[in-house]
Amino acid sequence: MLKVVKIFLITLVIGGLWSPIPLSAHQQKTGQTTIRLNPRSGHLEIMHRFYVHDAEHAAGLIQGPHADIIASRKTQEIFSGYIEKHFNIKTGAGRTLTPTSVGYELDGKFFWVYQEIPEKLNPKSLSVTHTVLMDIWADQQNLVNIEGFGPIKSHTFKKNDGAIAFDLRH
Repeated sequence: MLKVVKIFLITLVIGGLWSPIPLSAHQQKTGQTTIRLNPRSGHLEIMHRFYVHDAEHAAGLIQGPHADIIASRKTQEIFSGYIEKHFNIKTGAGRTLTPTSVGYELDGKFFWVYQEIPEKLNPKSLSVTHTVLMDIWADQQNLVNIEGFGPIKSHTFKKNDGAIAFDLRH
């Protein structure tokens, strides 16, 4: 019996099916975006946060097998641009707001993308569309929190949600 257990364990280790270091993590398939009114400037600050594991997998699907979200600034830049293309924001009056890219960074287990609407705004409502990674995973969910207009407004976007209107009046 002991010989059978040894053979089984050797097969697992050699086959890569067991390792003290996880060979692949579970995809979270969730993102979080915060849209915050900066009280000093009156500008909207936008912060997108995605798990590095999800970003790495998605970057490989978007850019090909040589994509490396951890080591390649070019991969990070392309992935950041992908996020910016799949996030849209309008005023309640229907005017499209065009965020300016502020940057991106790796921070532990997260990949962050920062944007800003560089104009003073005091909208009564915002309409947001957030489809990041939904073209890759049908079960992707993206939580949006809007801060600085009274109580926090939130919505978890799912595939086919389309634009969601947020009433910003107190």
